[in-house]
Amino acid sequence: MHKGVLVKLSRLLLILVVPTLYISSVSALDEELTHKKNALNKFRGRRNLLAQSLVFSEVFTWVTDLKTQEGLPDYPAAVNRHFGKDVSSEKNGAVALYEAFGPAPEGTRLSDRFFELLEMPVPPDAGKYFRHFGVGLPVGERRKLNDRYSESWRQPWAEKDFPEVAQWLRDNEKPVETVVKGAMLPEYYSPLVPPVDADGHSGGLIATLLPGIQKSRSISRYLVSRAMLNIEKGNVDYAWRDLIACHRVGEMIGRGPTLIEYLVGTAITQIATHGQIVFLDRVQPAVAQLAQYRKDLLSLRPIKPAVEQVVFTERMMYLDSVVQIACECIDFNDLVASQTPGFEELETQLGILPIGWTIDWNIVMREGNRIYDRFDAAMKLKYYQDRRAAMAKIEGDLKLVRANVSAKEFLLAAVTEESTSKAIGKVLSASMVSSLSGVNRAYNRSVQTRENLLLAFALADWKEQHGSYPATLNDLVPDFVSKLPTDAFSETPLTYRREGNGFIFYSVGVNEIDDNGRSYDDEPKGDDLFIRLPLPEPKGKE
Repeated sequence: MHKGVLVKLSRLLLILVVPTLYISSVSALDEELTHKKNALNKFRGRRNLLAQSLVFSEVFTWVTDLKTQEGLPDYPAAVNRHFGKDVSSEKNGAVALYEAFGPAPEGTRLSDRFFELLEMPVPPDAGKYFRHFGVGLPVGERRKLNDRYSESWRQPWAEKDFPEVAQWLRDNEKPVETVVKGAMLPEYYSPLVPPVDADGHSGGLIATLLPGIQKSRSISRYLVSRAMLNIEKGNVDYAWRDLIACHRVGEMIGRGPTLIEYLVGTAITQIATHGQIVFLDRVQPAVAQLAQYRKDLLSLRPIKPAVEQVVFTERMMYLDSVVQIACECIDFNDLVASQTPGFEELETQLGILPIGWTIDWNIVMREGNRIYDRFDAAMKLKYYQDRRAAMAKIEGDLKLVRANVSAKEFLLAAVTEESTSKAIGKVLSASMVSSLSGVNRAYNRSVQTRENLLLAFALADWKEQHGSYPATLNDLVPDFVSKLPTDAFSETPLTYRREGNGFIFYSVGVNEIDDNGRSYDDEPKGDDLFIRLPLPEPKGKE
C-alpha cells in the first residue's frame, strides 16, 4: 500500500492550510526549523480539530473521562488505569522484575515515566542485572553454544558437560531470585508508555515497547535449566522449587495488559510443564512427596482467558490508532495485522468522491467497537467449539471485507458521507484486528496442559501406592481425583491406554482429530496434546 493512502483518507476531513514560506536568503538551518515549526502547527491543528469533532461516549471513543492536553481520548492512560488500579508497588511483581532487569532491559533505557507509574525508583545504570545467556561472547561462539543452552532446559545435564551454562546460572543467581520473589506477589502491572519524539508527538499504543518480554523468557529457561542440573545432582527439592517458580513467572507475565504478554506467559508455563514431566520421570517421587507436589500444583492460579487483554487493551489500541491515523501521525502500513492487497485501489476510488467529502471518525471508531463487542461475547462462551465457531464467523466477515476492499461494492456503499465513514471503519477494522482464534486456541491449550499435568501426577501417585498404573482413568476416582477432566477441545473423555510398564493419555488438540497420540515431532505428524511415561531416551542417547 502506498504511504499516501491514509494521508488522503485523513485529509478529507483534517487538512489545514499552512502558508508556504519561501525566502531565498534563509539558510538551510532556518529552512529546516521553519519546516519543523510548520509541521508541528499542522499536527496540533489536526489534533485540535479532531478533538472538537469526536463524541465522547462508549459507543464511539469508549474512553470518556481521560483526555490529552489537546482534548483527545488518552488511551494509554486508560489502559494503565484499568490494569494498575489499586496495585501498589509492594504488591506488584513487575517492580521486582525491573529491579532484576535494570533501566534498559533490551538496551534502550526506559523512560522515567515508566518507573514513575510503577512507583519505584529508577534503577541505577550500573548494577548486577540479569543477562541473557551468551551476552558478551562473540556472535560465532554464542551460536555454537545455543544447542547446548537449549538442551540444558530440556533434559537433565551435568555441569562438566555444559560449563558455560553452569557459569551463566551462577552469574545470574541474585537477579533471578529477585524475580522469583516478585512472582509470589499477588499483583502484576507493567505500564504501557508510548514513545515520544523530539517534538513531543506520541507514537501511540501500537508503538509501545514491552521491555520485559524477552528477558522473562530467558528467566524461565534459566529456572528450568537449573532444575535439570539439580535433578542430575539429586537435589530434588531445589529442582522442584525452580519448576514451580517457573510456573509462577509465567502466570505473572500472562496477567500483563497486552496479548503478547498473555501469550508469552502461556509459553513460559508450557516450558515449566515439560520440566515437571521430566522431573516426574527421572525422580519418581515417593507417596509423601507426591502429595506435596500435587498440593503445590493445585495452588497455582487458575488459567484465565485473555478477555481483558482483547476486549480492553486491543480495543484501546484500535481506537488509539484511529486517532493517530486521523492526525496523520502514523502510516497504515505500520498497523495492519494482515495484508490487504486491494487497498491501493481504494486510494483511486476515494479520489472519485466529491471534493470536501469528509470522514466521520466517530463512525470509524464505532465500527471497531462493534467488532470487539462481538469478540467479547464470543470469548465468554463456555465451550471451545462454540467460541471457535463464533470467532470463525467474525473473522470470516472481516476476511470478506478485506476481499472486497477494492470492489465496486465499496463505492456503491459510499453514497453518503456517513456510509463512506462506515465503509472505511469496516476496512480499518478488518485490516487492523488481529486473528483472535489463535488466542482462543492458546487458552484452551494451556487449560489442557494444566489438566494433563495434574492427571500425570495423580497417575504417579496411584502407581506408587499400587505398584503399576491403573487399567482405566476411572480407577482414579474418587480417591486420587474428585472427577476426571474432559478433553478441552472435544468435550469428550481423554484417551488413555497402558503401554508396557507405562502409559499414554491425550487430548485431540486443536485439529479436533484423534491422531493416536502423535504430535508435531512424530511421523506422520499430529497435534494431540499427550503425556507419555516413561519418557523416551533423548536423541543421541538411545
